[in-house]
Amino acid sequence: EQVYISAVAKTSPAALAGLKEGDILLKLNGQNVLDYTLAAIRNFLKSKPGQRVEIVFQRGKKIYKTAFILRSQI
Repeated sequence: EQVYISAVAKTSPAALAGLKEGDILLKLNGQNVLDYTLAAIRNFLKSKPGQRVEIVFQRGKKIYKTAFILRSQI
């Protein structure tokens, strides 16, 4: 079981942090993403503008760590 990024808006904080479609999410603020439901992950990323988020993800065989600040949706 894995959580894939299905799309990244071009000017989103996620895109600016280097995330791309097809990346596999592994950790969200130090927690294994499989500990959450997909809905909980979406709600977290939409509901806390201004919060810094650290993400560990896999692209191909490499593991990466990045961070970004959530922003409110327009």
